[in-house]
Amino acid sequence: MTTVPAKTTPCSASIETPTPWRLWVDGALSGEENMRRDQELLEGQRDPAAVPVVRFFRWAAPTVSFGRLQPRAGAESLAKAAGAGSAVQRPTGGGMVLHDRDLSFSIAWRRDLAGFPPCVKEVYRSFHGVVADLLCARGMDVAVHQPSKRLPIAPGVCFKEPADQDLLWCGEKVLGGALRVTRWGRLYQGDVRTEVLGLDPDELVQAITNGLAKKVFLTPPGKEQGGQKAV
Repeated sequence: MTTVPAKTTPCSASIETPTPWRLWVDGALSGEENMRRDQELLEGQRDPAAVPVVRFFRWAAPTVSFGRLQPRAGAESLAKAAGAGSAVQRPTGGGMVLHDRDLSFSIAWRRDLAGFPPCVKEVYRSFHGVVADLLCARGMDVAVHQPSKRLPIAPGVCFKEPADQDLLWCGEKVLGGALRVTRWGRLYQGDVRTEVLGLDPDELVQAITNGLAKKVFLTPPGKEQGGQKAV
C-alpha cells in the first residue's frame, strides 16, 4: 500500500496580499474591560465578512494578567506581592505579566485570512518584526530571542522568562506576546515595556500603526467606525 503524504500549507514569513483592516485606540481601562474587549474582537471574527482589527490600550491601575491555562492563585499572589490591585485572565495563553505604564496591543483576524502566515512562529515574527524595525530606526540595538532549545518549564512571569521571538534590549525583555487560535479566528496580545524603553506610548502607537500598515497589512487602516478610530 502506498502512503500519500498529507498536504501541508507552506509557512512563509512573506506577506504579499493587501488586507483591509480597522484600528481601535483605547485609553486606560480596567483589566477586566481590556480583556472583555479583546475577547469581543476575537468573537467578531466569526463573521465571514470581518476584517482584522488592531487595538491599542493602556491599564488604569497596576494589574497582573495571566494566560488562559494558568491557575488564578499564582497570579493573585504575584499581584499582591507587586502591589497590583487585581489579576485578570487573558483569552490568550502565556504566563503572568505585570502591567503598569506599558503599552498593550491586540490583533484579531479570521483564521483563513489570505496572505497571513499560518504558522504561529511566523505570526510572532511578523508582528514583533514591526516593533523591532522601528526601535532599530531609533538607534536601539534590539535582539530577537531565539532559544537554543526548548525547556519543559511551565510559563511563569513572562518578562522574567523570554520566549522565542520576544524582543530584548540591553538584556531585558521589552516585547512579548501570546496567541489564541480558534476554529474561526486568531487573537494576538502583545505588551511593550515603554517605561524600560523610555518611549512615549502615544508616539509608539503611531509608529507601530505605520509599521503594520506598511509591512503586515500593506494598506492604511480603515476610518473611524463603530468605536474604532484611526490615529
